[in-house]
Amino acid sequence: MERYRREVTSIVVLTAPLRPGERPHLVARHIEGSVHGSDVVAFLRYLYRRLGGRPVWLVWNWLQAYRAADVKRFLQQHLQDFRVHFLPSYSPDLNPEEQCNASVKKALLNALPENIEELRRQARREFRRLQHCPATLRAYFAHAGLSLNSTSCSSLGRRPPGSSREWRELPEGLRGPRRDRRR
Repeated sequence: MERYRREVTSIVVLTAPLRPGERPHLVARHIEGSVHGSDVVAFLRYLYRRLGGRPVWLVWNWLQAYRAADVKRFLQQHLQDFRVHFLPSYSPDLNPEEQCNASVKKALLNALPENIEELRRQARREFRRLQHCPATLRAYFAHAGLSLNSTSCSSLGRRPPGSSREWRELPEGLRGPRRDRRR
């Protein structure tokens, strides 16, 4: 059996429905090597087209590529198209994408691919399977404590208790439960 370095990185986006009755979407892109700002910009362009040119709310973790200069420049040029909100640092429990990734990893747990290309095909197949399971995607949002009932924006700049980094408020419908870290 060959040993492989980590050569493929994925950008996975789990999108919330923009209108009542609309289903959530899953968009995945697989990139060779590390994710860089230019990869994120290319993905944002693709995502915007894929969602029909509608405004996109991005809820990101603190991945360095998301904060790269070319990403900031792109977002400044497209203020009407994208809104960015950062999760508190070290909070995978608030990120529904983590549940999606865990599901794909679990499905591939006993896979025996012959080579890296076959592993990629199996991973893509699992992501495509999830794309057709809106109830599962909604459950990932629910697991993170997020509701999908509204997309209105509230004020920016508040920080949840215990957050050490800047917090930008999520849209009202994506807001999770308040987490009181005091014991």
